[in-house]
Amino acid sequence: MFQAGYLRTRVLQQQRQPHQADDLFRDLGLLLFSILDCPISTNLSFVRTHLTPVGLTWLLFGIASALMLVGSVAFMIGIMMMPVVAIVAMVFSFMGVLDSISVAGFSRLWLLNNPQEWKRRRGGDISM
Repeated sequence: MFQAGYLRTRVLQQQRQPHQADDLFRDLGLLLFSILDCPISTNLSFVRTHLTPVGLTWLLFGIASALMLVGSVAFMIGIMMMPVVAIVAMVFSFMGVLDSISVAGFSRLWLLNNPQEWKRRRGGDISM
């Protein structure tokens, strides 16, 4: 008895969920249309137009022109940003060289201040 009631409730919940998702998407669409102040038409009919070869040519020309314009703008932005990128790369490489020098200098100073460790590392004194 409990099992059958539980299964029936579960099936009803699963059947109701797609409707809830549909309602959610419908409400979101209505909210978007109200924000954009678009008229909502219930009769959506798509008019099929015939595309002529000249129209296709102009469409492709427009796409190619837009891509060239976007590409040239991106190229100009890249040219303007190149000195900044080069300066940042030089600063980071300089910082890396300074870090390497400081690590080497610190290890030398540490060995000079600890003569027992210096002798042990050179092989003069193997015992601790």
